[in-house]
Amino acid sequence: MEFLGIDICPILRYWDYLFSEMAVRRLEGEGCQPQVEISIAGGMIRLNALGKPVDVLDYTFESCVDRFAERTRTDERIDYTEQEINDLQQEIVLYNARSLALLKIEDYYSSHVDTVRNLQAIECLVRRSPDAEFARTFLAIRPQLLVSYCRVLVLFSIKQNRISEARRYIAETLQKIHRAGFPQLDSKQLEGRFEIKTLKQWDEEIQAHYPLEGVKDLRKHLLQAVRSENYEWAAILRDQIRAALDSRAAE
Repeated sequence: MEFLGIDICPILRYWDYLFSEMAVRRLEGEGCQPQVEISIAGGMIRLNALGKPVDVLDYTFESCVDRFAERTRTDERIDYTEQEINDLQQEIVLYNARSLALLKIEDYYSSHVDTVRNLQAIECLVRRSPDAEFARTFLAIRPQLLVSYCRVLVLFSIKQNRISEARRYIAETLQKIHRAGFPQLDSKQLEGRFEIKTLKQWDEEIQAHYPLEGVKDLRKHLLQAVRSENYEWAAILRDQIRAALDSRAAE
């Protein structure tokens, strides 16, 4: 990991920067390697824009998950070692930071790749950790990563003016968290979770700021939702259709 010097004023002089917000810019590292530089609250970090976030991680694969998959290719019963668990924890933090940075500069594809990679890492940790307590700890952060994954898809869909699709991603993520996110919580406690509140707030903001799609398109999405048995999303579409028809009747 490459940290810059204490005096960063010469760099920030040519960079629009707010102390309380994340600032991101692309640049070229050694050997023309594309990198992203992230600055927030006076600190700065530089990560590779592709592949391994930092070169100092001691393996040749693009991620710890890939390295472990190769090691277990001939024996599925092998668990992670303590060092591999530590490496993967570090990697999750770095991939999450890079995903947020790439999203900030609207590189949706690369940000999406990192969120998918982190979800894969969590699944591996839960399945392969030799310690059950460790596994429960990793499982508890899965909803946060699901929200990160959803955020990328929602913002890209809105950018493409696919509003119904953005709301579908939110509904599907809510469904995943309800199904497997916090099995120890009852329904009332679950609704109070930050992740659930965040997703519902996004959905309300989308409804408030973006026009409804045409009834014909909404009915097509509704049919697809019913066929795939995504009933939570079907209920949202049904309400959108009713709102659109009521709006027409009032005109």
